[in-house]
Amino acid sequence: MATQTQTLTPTNSIPQPMLFKMKFLRAVLYADELTCTIFGILLLFAATPIAEFLGIQNTTFLFLESSGFLQLAGLILLVVAAGVLWAAREEKIDPLKVKIIIALNLGWCVVSWLLLLSQALPLTTAGSWAVLFVSDWVLVVAVAQIWGLRRLRQ
Repeated sequence: MATQTQTLTPTNSIPQPMLFKMKFLRAVLYADELTCTIFGILLLFAATPIAEFLGIQNTTFLFLESSGFLQLAGLILLVVAAGVLWAAREEKIDPLKVKIIIALNLGWCVVSWLLLLSQALPLTTAGSWAVLFVSDWVLVVAVAQIWGLRRLRQ
């Protein structure tokens, strides 16, 4: 009669129902990280054409010309992506880290919508739609993170 030996892996220490619930939240965090990485790289390395597409090529933000500001935003997004990846890769997802990520995502949405509503920037029509599309995507990700976090508590 053969006996089975159970090897201890990091996932063995987490109850199976909790592990299943974490899979969804972890997948959403990875999607958030991937989005931040892609847009961070785009803003960092294609700031000038993006500024022209948005219609802000001759605008100054916080003492930076538009391309420099977009590059700074890209760098910040890459730092955020690293933080989201760190939170997603933990054996047990830390709810506080997820709440911080959700707050950052919702903050991005609010700032985007305020920029659109206030017409503080000379955005082109396509630029306005692009800002709206990105902010709506970020909102969808934030809502999915909220839902995933709530599932962990059940």
